[in-house]
Amino acid sequence: RDTRPGVAAVRWGRGLGLGWTQTLGTATEVRSWMSIPTLLGMGTGLAGVLLGLGDHTTAVLSITRPIAALVAAFVTVRMLLAVLTGRLHPVGALGVSLGAIVLLFPVVQPWYLLWAVIPLAAWATRPVFRIPAIAFSSVVSVILMPNGGEYQPFIIVQAAIATVVVVGLLIVATRNRLPWRTDERVPPRPAETADAYAGTP
Repeated sequence: RDTRPGVAAVRWGRGLGLGWTQTLGTATEVRSWMSIPTLLGMGTGLAGVLLGLGDHTTAVLSITRPIAALVAAFVTVRMLLAVLTGRLHPVGALGVSLGAIVLLFPVVQPWYLLWAVIPLAAWATRPVFRIPAIAFSSVVSVILMPNGGEYQPFIIVQAAIATVVVVGLLIVATRNRLPWRTDERVPPRPAETADAYAGTP
């Protein structure tokens, strides 16, 4: 059922008008390093600061993000044409298109990658795709929190290393003291005893 009249009535009754539409672009204010155009803009801005040229990150982002959007559109149209001409499977084209759109979008959260990973996992089953995908997933799972929190990567890496070291030390310190790691073993039965039992009716 069309709910637009109800939404319009609520807007009119609450005096909201159409001002809420101006907040739809709030997500683009987030600077996510997983986004390729945002990463390029942030890297260029940092280089400018280090060289003493000033922080021009915002200006560079206003250039890299529209260019990335055009590239994503080009890749999507290219995949569509490849499917129409029968040169590429639709599932593979869908995965590549979604991957380009996600990675070239101004903001990328970790779970956005699932849009591309799911169709690509069904299409690209060769080791040349699986091995890099597994390696990338392992790195992302370590340096990013599941909720996409803006933690510094080195903090999470340090926490992971500290966890491995502490667990390793605990295993070494308790390997001979745990109840299920006793060295008591049942002595083997002598051969003659075994033969005697074998000859007993």
